[in-house]
Amino acid sequence: MLAGATRLAVRTAREHTRLCPGTVWVAHADRQLLLGRGDTLVCEELEAGGRCSADRLFGSLAARAGPRCIAVVLTGRLSDGAAGVCAVKGAGGVVLAQDPVTSASPGMPAAAVATGCVDHVVPLRRIAGALGALTARPPLPVPAGGPTTMDS
Repeated sequence: MLAGATRLAVRTAREHTRLCPGTVWVAHADRQLLLGRGDTLVCEELEAGGRCSADRLFGSLAARAGPRCIAVVLTGRLSDGAAGVCAVKGAGGVVLAQDPVTSASPGMPAAAVATGCVDHVVPLRRIAGALGALTARPPLPVPAGGPTTMDS
C-alpha cells in the first residue's frame, strides 16, 4: 500500500540494514525498528502484547542522529511517541505531527502536540511536502514560540 503512494523505494527492514537515501524502511509485522550504530537498523521483537514503541524508535533516532533527525507522528491511539518527540527536540531535531483533525485516531499526534515539542502540525496530505521542505537546502525554518500549522 505504501509503495503505491510514494516514488521512494519501500523495503522491509532486516537486522543491520544500512540506511540509504530515497528508501522507506518498514518493520516486519512482528518487529519494531530502532536506529543502531553506523546508521543501521536494529530489528527487535515486539513487546508483549504486540505493541510497537514509537518512543523507543524516536529515542534511538535522537541518540544517534541528534540534530539530523526528523520525527513524524502520524495517526494512532493513545500517547505513544510523546516522550520520544521530546527526546528528538532535545537533541536538536525537528518534529512534525499530523494534524489531529485529519487523523483517523488522533491520540498519538494530539499527545505529541500537547508536549510542546512539535515544530509543525501538518494535515496528512501535506506531510510529504513538509518533509521535502525540511530536507531541502535551505531548510524550512523551525519556528520559535510554538508549532506552525500548515493547512493551505
